[in-house]
Amino acid sequence: GHYFVSLPWLQDKVDLVPSNFNTCLAISNRVYHDLAKKQILSQYSDIFHDQLAEGIIEKVPINFNNEQEINEYTFVPHRPIIRTDDQVTTKIRAVFNCSLKTDKTAPSLNEAAFTGIDLMASLLKLMLQFRTNDYVVISDVKKAFLMIHLDREFDKNRFTFLWKENNQLVAYR
Repeated sequence: GHYFVSLPWLQDKVDLVPSNFNTCLAISNRVYHDLAKKQILSQYSDIFHDQLAEGIIEKVPINFNNEQEINEYTFVPHRPIIRTDDQVTTKIRAVFNCSLKTDKTAPSLNEAAFTGIDLMASLLKLMLQFRTNDYVVISDVKKAFLMIHLDREFDKNRFTFLWKENNQLVAYR
């Protein structure tokens, strides 16, 4: 009932992507304290609780005192985007930065991944076809997206992020 895939990495770069633990920990602490000061910490934490309940993310039991274990993961920093417009349904959301570079010689996650083809060139053609056809079928891809799982632990560990729950550091992927 699920599709298991591997991510298309550039093999000469993917092993060079650093762990980024210390940088991500500092960013996570700053975001945590800023949100607590603005009194919207629980709303931001709810994003991760909802994703955990839906099976989008999972907790990872990492021993944060073991540097060798930490280096098995690539940590991705995140920050909130807060919208105050009345017509916006999602007032706060998490945005992840996979282009983080902590070392000028090491690639980011974005640079280590195969980029694929440019679909923006055919976007205008697609929009025109959408508007000129008699019938259009649209769907919510959320359920289809949740049917796709990463096959290898290596791929899963490239997208780990940190957050605090009850003043305890927690890792998700």
